[in-house]
Amino acid sequence: MAKLVFVAQSGELTHSDEVRSSNVRIAAAAQSFRFGDDNAVPFLCECADIDCQQFVPVAIGAYYALLDTREWLLAPGHMADTLEPPRAAHG
Repeated sequence: MAKLVFVAQSGELTHSDEVRSSNVRIAAAAQSFRFGDDNAVPFLCECADIDCQQFVPVAIGAYYALLDTREWLLAPGHMADTLEPPRAAHG
């Protein structure tokens, strides 16, 4: 059974927020190793299941575009742990 973490109060970091932070670091590392915008990178699913270890392969350019939409990166059938959009994670 999936272990879910939900936000009790607005402003708290959720599991999805923590994974988003890791994915931003993964994107930055891939760019530092000169991955092009079209190269797929295995990002972590940003769902609510704290035991989820599923990777979601996405091109770096598409991942940064996703950040701009403030949507979660989710594996098919997975759900984020909050209805609030992700915090802005890059500049």
